Amino acid sequence: MKFSVLIKPLILIAVAGFVLTGCISAKPQVEQAVEATPAPEPVGDSDGDGVPDDQDACPGTPPGVKVDAKGCEIILSLSGVNFEFDSSKLTAQGEETLKGVLGLINENSTKKLELAGHTDSVGTDAYNMGLGERRANSVKSFLMDHGVDAARMTARSYGESQPVESNDTSEGRAANRRVDIIDLGSK
Repeated sequence: MKFSVLIKPLILIAVAGFVLTGCISAKPQVEQAVEATPAPEPVGDSDGDGVPDDQDACPGTPPGVKVDAKGCEIILSLSGVNFEFDSSKLTAQGEETLKGVLGLINENSTKKLELAGHTDSVGTDAYNMGLGERRANSVKSFLMDHGVDAARMTARSYGESQPVESNDTSEGRAANRRVDIIDLGSK
């Protein structure tokens, strides 16, 4: 009798130990199949310019070419002192820079060009869009005065939306006051 009194608690302790360690389960465990969700297809960048193919307006850009946000080649970026604060008048340095690329622009007479006007972040969005447009048109007028066909050029403003430097410093703001000349390909 003493033996059975001692065995029952030992058996209960052993069973409890198996249950706690998972060897015996009070509930049967059912494995559930989970269907894997396929990963989204990656958007490629077949020309390696950093602009995804589905957003690239100029596919096939040669390696190492500097491009804008649309993937089109930037031939020249007039930045820094080329536009004073709140001005669309080209500085003397800006005119000299443009004269230096006139030969290249005229040699490639079948190329369409976008003159992309940019501003710093000072002022309202609406005002900066207008200022960017005036800057782009200033460059267009200069190029037309030097023999570039107006039909090859489109002036467009991006206002303050595409800074190349931080607008937190005067140097950064100066760099953002620019016009980029972008190669849109042949006519």
